[in-house]
Amino acid sequence: MASSQTLLERALNLEKQIDILGTLDKQREEVVALHDRKEKLDGAVSDIEKNVTRTRLLRGGGLPLTIDAAALRRLNERIAEMATVFRAKPEAQTLAANQRWTQLVVAVQREGEKLKIANNAAWDKFAREECSAEAPRNLEQKLPPSAENTQALNRYTARYAELSTQLRVGAAAPEDIAKIRATVAALQTEVTAMHFDYPSQITEFLRAAMGPSGAPLSGVTPQLLEWLREHDMLESYTVRSRS
Repeated sequence: MASSQTLLERALNLEKQIDILGTLDKQREEVVALHDRKEKLDGAVSDIEKNVTRTRLLRGGGLPLTIDAAALRRLNERIAEMATVFRAKPEAQTLAANQRWTQLVVAVQREGEKLKIANNAAWDKFAREECSAEAPRNLEQKLPPSAENTQALNRYTARYAELSTQLRVGAAAPEDIAKIRATVAALQTEVTAMHFDYPSQITEFLRAAMGPSGAPLSGVTPQLLEWLREHDMLESYTVRSRS
């Protein structure tokens, strides 16, 4: 009889252990589910915060950008409401009820994507309409090769590379947008310093002199010599025999 009681006690104890293990397993699943849901919402909220920050930055830099502020306010209210419900009953089932959690995460992701699209569109418009600049190679092909044009083109090329880097990196603060506009203004100043309209005789000589055959001596007129002297280019040319 004592042996039977021992077996019964063992069976009861085993049953209790099984119940405890089942409870622990359920709790573990609960923790995993809560952690997974929290990570999803945290990620969605983090993304939307980044996009909101960028929106403020672009608007602070003077870029026209319209956002649905009412939708963002409603979304914030839904997040606060969900937090209140969960604090009252902190269980995974609370978040899963009526698909509230899934719907909330989707809503946050949707608003974040809308902000991202609006931000990208505003930046692309800024780059296209305010920051367009002609490639240095194109300008070089149109410019008569004088010393002053070469200097202006070198400065332009350096500024052009600076602008390309600024647009590729993007803006981290409203001041960066102001710097980009300053670079564009500097490019325009260098273009103004270039001379595209030299007299045809001068342009023809300069281009011929840059060619493999050089310019004929017969093309060197008193007017050309005077022009080269005025532009401090007289010492830039030498005379050589073809033979």
